[in-house]
Amino acid sequence: MSAGAGMPPRRGSLPVTRQDVRSAIEACYWEVTSLGAPETWPQYLRTLVTMMLGSRQPMFILWGADRTMIYNGGYAAILGARHPKSLGLPFAEVWPHLAAEASAIIDKVCAGEAVHSEDLTFATRRTGYSGEVRYSFSCTPIHDEADRVVGTLWVYGATEMQEREEQHLRFRLELDKRLRYINDPRKVMAVTAELLGRHLIASRVNYGYIEDTPDGEIFIVERDWTDGKAPSLVGQYPVSGFGASLINVLKAGNTVCLHDAFDDQLTAGEGIAATYVAIGARSGITVPLIKGGRMEAALLVHQVEPRHWREDEEVLVRQVAERTWEAVERARVETALRESEERMRDILESINDAFYAVDREWRFTYVNRKTEELWRRKRESLMGKTYWDEFPEIVGSEPYKAHIAAMERRIPIRLETMSPLNQQWLEISIFPTADGGLSIYFRDVSDRKSAEEHRELLIHELNHRVKNTLATVQSIAAQTLRDVGVTQESRTALEARLLALSRAHDVLTRENWEGASLREIVAQSIEPYRGVGESRLRGDGPEVRLSPRMALALAMALQELATNAVKHGALSNASGRVEIVWSLDDTVEPARLHLRWEEKEGMPIQPPQRRGFGTRLIERSLASDLQGNVKIDFAPTGVVCTIDAPMDEGDLPVHRSLLKKSAFAA
Repeated sequence: MSAGAGMPPRRGSLPVTRQDVRSAIEACYWEVTSLGAPETWPQYLRTLVTMMLGSRQPMFILWGADRTMIYNGGYAAILGARHPKSLGLPFAEVWPHLAAEASAIIDKVCAGEAVHSEDLTFATRRTGYSGEVRYSFSCTPIHDEADRVVGTLWVYGATEMQEREEQHLRFRLELDKRLRYINDPRKVMAVTAELLGRHLIASRVNYGYIEDTPDGEIFIVERDWTDGKAPSLVGQYPVSGFGASLINVLKAGNTVCLHDAFDDQLTAGEGIAATYVAIGARSGITVPLIKGGRMEAALLVHQVEPRHWREDEEVLVRQVAERTWEAVERARVETALRESEERMRDILESINDAFYAVDREWRFTYVNRKTEELWRRKRESLMGKTYWDEFPEIVGSEPYKAHIAAMERRIPIRLETMSPLNQQWLEISIFPTADGGLSIYFRDVSDRKSAEEHRELLIHELNHRVKNTLATVQSIAAQTLRDVGVTQESRTALEARLLALSRAHDVLTRENWEGASLREIVAQSIEPYRGVGESRLRGDGPEVRLSPRMALALAMALQELATNAVKHGALSNASGRVEIVWSLDDTVEPARLHLRWEEKEGMPIQPPQRRGFGTRLIERSLASDLQGNVKIDFAPTGVVCTIDAPMDEGDLPVHRSLLKKSAFAA
């Protein structure tokens, strides 16, 4: 093939990336070149081509009298836009301005002189950039079986591009080093802008973010770096002012590289290029940050004059942008975490509760001021130390067991116990943490426990005196009634009422007179009548806490109803039954208690001609005491008593989730 024959034909479409040089060689019609079809190539040439294609170092072969080119992927990068059409072409057609110099070198090589050069300059054109790049190379002859020189092998050594890559690598390492310990997002941007600007010898570098406003999107620059000549762009700018074409490219996630605003389609339009020039951005590189399909920020590198940005510079700015986004996000997260920790620390130092935290190895990670006070230890002497090493006297105690259970089972635990450290009563709350450790709150409740013990002593003493008084009243009443000739039935009824009052007092005393369980009040009221038969008295209803006032009133009423059932009602025969059912309506305010006493299968009864003392006690006194409604019906099948009363505001709160049904039989 002659030098003027033009480009050799191809088999189908050709790959255009240097990684696919091997495919491009296979697709080329070598038959029309001086090399001929690949299957006719001598073995030493095929071996040499295979070796060359496997190397990352730029290499090419010039073969035959017309010096036909075969090259590898490393050299394809040097060719830039000339690849892949240069495969199979004579060297003079690929590099016309170097043909004479190359011929002189080949002549020397063919004469037996090894040639090595440190300064060979090629004009390149790729990705919108044209310029010159310098290389070093060596050229060696290729001999055939007759020891004739049939071609030359050109191997490129260190290149200007490689030197730039090494410079960029050193820059990236320095940037990583500087950013590693910065936890302020603005400081991250400032350091990045200055280092990148100085490395690229740019006029200005800034980082800005986009915000939506009622008037449209604005681009906000909080700080930037300049070379001292370009103006600062700190401020707010309408995004539309940068040109719709350019903004659309950025919003699509593409980097924009302007070599000259006056000579680029993206800045064409009324005044757009002039705007860029006015702000000192006649050329530049802009890398957008896209999140969730929206452009949120951008990194901008500007030059006040036209500049042909190299491909490696554009790649570097993209890499720096990605690194900056990561560093800024990390710094923001760390800042938020630090501020959160500081707020939490302020809270933990201000609360009256003692607090400490341990990791999964039981090492102290935090100790607050109140803990220092209660333990009489400085936090500095505890931080990083193991709990059980510092306080071996706790091992085996109730607090120790609670800590172990919370750590192993990962459940919160609360307890009141005596501290083995200082013999104080403590209320302890232990919570597992996400990092595998524990957070513990505790407080000294010794004064409260002492007050409770004192109150309990007083309550028991009061109950003892009340029971003694009731016994005295019972004795006086019995003697008095006997003297005045009152019937035995009346004396028995009075004694039963006094005993019911005494039993109710016993229940309240066990609860420290803070309230009583309705279920227990019912059970105690019907306890004396168990002998009438198993399962003849049944109670059913949720757990309800009563105030002392309601407990006493209901106890007296239930005692009257039970006494009447034994004498005249369902419990006066062998088959009658009594059902006591209650419920709590907490959908109203205050909640209301509904209780129903119903006698079944007893002796037929007739409504009384007049209300007795017991009936009046229930209907009038009970209704007054409960501030509710009480009704007694003398149905033929048995007495039915219904009670509807509001719960006292002082009653212990009853939540719907605590309304567990309970049932019993007597």
